[in-house]
Amino acid sequence: MNEIYVGEIVGTHGIKGEVRLISEFREKELAFLKGKNVYIGKDRTQYTIRTYRPHKQYDMLTFDGVTDINDVIDMRFSKVYMNREDIETDKMLEEDYVGMDVYIEDKKVGTVTELLLRAMQDVLVIKNEDKKYMVPMDPHFIEKVEEKEKRLYLKNSEGFFHEN
Repeated sequence: MNEIYVGEIVGTHGIKGEVRLISEFREKELAFLKGKNVYIGKDRTQYTIRTYRPHKQYDMLTFDGVTDINDVIDMRFSKVYMNREDIETDKMLEEDYVGMDVYIEDKKVGTVTELLLRAMQDVLVIKNEDKKYMVPMDPHFIEKVEEKEKRLYLKNSEGFFHEN
């Protein structure tokens, strides 16, 4: 399973087994659909989404076969994952960039280890044997992405990798 982190259960809501999820995952309308599976906690217990609704700063979920608060009380503070293949979209998700090899022209400069989600602009964290570098996710710096080959090509970015 190619799992991606979609949030953390921070509490319950009501007595009918609804959970409160805090999620920064941006494609909620593609992920939190009735019938989709989520995997909760360290043991990745599988649950099938019955309902989803946004509520204040939370994402509220109920699951098939779960109808009582006692069934979800132990889920509090558990991380929630989904299988990447279950999220049907033609566009790349932020999580798809992690693990990509990064090139400037034909020279490999590192691998994307993380994507920092920021209000103004997301930032790629690129690591090689020696250092970590941060490059904004901006068309000015991204030349092309080869999704199948897991390669990302940068342009106008030599200054980010300049040795001091």
